[in-house]
Amino acid sequence: MRFEAKPNVIEMILTAQSPIIHGDPAVTRDTNITTFNRQKQILPLAPVFSGNGDDERLLKAIAEAHPVTPGLKKLFSQSSTAEVVSVILIRLFIEIYSGKGLFVDADRYSMLEGRVKAVSMKAGSLSTFWGGLLDAMDVDIQPGAYDAMLADIFSLSRKLQALALSILVEIGAVAIFKARLWNNALRDARRDEELKEGGASEGLTETLDLLSMLDDPADIQRKEAESSVVEVPTVSPNTIRNRVIRTPGWEHLCAALGIDAMHPGDGDLPIGVEALFVNGGNIESGGKQPNAPEAMANAIRRKYPLVDLLGGVINSVILGRSCLSVNSWLVCRENASILEHTSAAGRSNLRISSFQMVDSEMKIRTKTSRGVGQSMANAESLAIGSEIFVRLTLAPFTQDITKGALFAALRTFQAMPHVGGHSSTGGGLMDMDLTRGMEGEDALLALYEDYLEEHKEELRQGLVTGTLAIGDKALCV
Repeated sequence: MRFEAKPNVIEMILTAQSPIIHGDPAVTRDTNITTFNRQKQILPLAPVFSGNGDDERLLKAIAEAHPVTPGLKKLFSQSSTAEVVSVILIRLFIEIYSGKGLFVDADRYSMLEGRVKAVSMKAGSLSTFWGGLLDAMDVDIQPGAYDAMLADIFSLSRKLQALALSILVEIGAVAIFKARLWNNALRDARRDEELKEGGASEGLTETLDLLSMLDDPADIQRKEAESSVVEVPTVSPNTIRNRVIRTPGWEHLCAALGIDAMHPGDGDLPIGVEALFVNGGNIESGGKQPNAPEAMANAIRRKYPLVDLLGGVINSVILGRSCLSVNSWLVCRENASILEHTSAAGRSNLRISSFQMVDSEMKIRTKTSRGVGQSMANAESLAIGSEIFVRLTLAPFTQDITKGALFAALRTFQAMPHVGGHSSTGGGLMDMDLTRGMEGEDALLALYEDYLEEHKEELRQGLVTGTLAIGDKALCV
């Protein structure tokens, strides 16, 4: 090929110097746990089920240890083996710990639901899930009478355990509902036995054939699957774009033009101008396109290279696409194949599962002398030493001055390198290592800063008046 449009690529590693807290915006449950942001990923599973090995023996033992009523057997008739195993584990927790730890009041099942999801998403096995759940619910180790039952469950094949964990992640509330129903049936049956002075209960007459459920048509795809969809912890590219590029780029521009950027809605700027740089702006309802909107957009982008870099919207005009594309991945075992041909290849964190990196942060606000305070809150976090690989791709033919705006943002970020939430209490402090740079970075930065200095008053007035320095008419109000 004689002619090729080559994008400009920058790669970096952000290493956590303090825990990263990055909540999942989709989780709105009534719980004081903020779960870490997750993204679905297709990952390979462990070897297939063993039809005549340990799983066969273990499933028979588990079924015999957990009898059901005829009604419950019908309830589970269309369930997979993995679902029943997950329900049994939750039922054991309910039986053992009812009235203990955090499983005590009217909201105990809501409390349990939030913690089951949080713990299952970072557990690598059912045993680590059980240990994490005991810790999250503030209870002690189980009585010895339950050790054998739990040992059978924890000895199941890795694939079956992974599928059971996926059930707890995806439909944990349903697993808890069925576990509660099952536990109530067992409690009533045992009470009936006591009333009959040790006579056999008429209710607990059935056992589930967990082995045959592996061949049920409803479960056949899970059984034969070589991969599964798993929710993997991730720091979203949107967060990286905002915290590493957009926010520091705006702070740098404000410092250069002498504008107060620290008080949103209460500074020198019209709200629309501020929104353009802080979050990209919004299309105004009922707004009308001006004549030649493309020419207007190009003129604004030429005046403000940061807008050219990131794009945006003013009133009813879309200012064109961003010159910058942002990708980010957690450096972990689950992403090893994705990062194989990047500058992150070979890093030691690629041998560690992302679920092992997830920790929990406890936040408690001190009460006043009159007892006013805030109850404790938990937030999942990524452990110190976790790494985020970031790739920044500039479109071909990006102007040099726009590249300079990018390096101004990166240099500003290095001075205050925080990603995620709770930065006021030290969360998300990062170390930035540029692993793949661009030729002439200093010259590009100088080109941009010289432009801002030379046109400072014009550019400042364009923002303050909302004209964006392309005429006398206010475009943003």
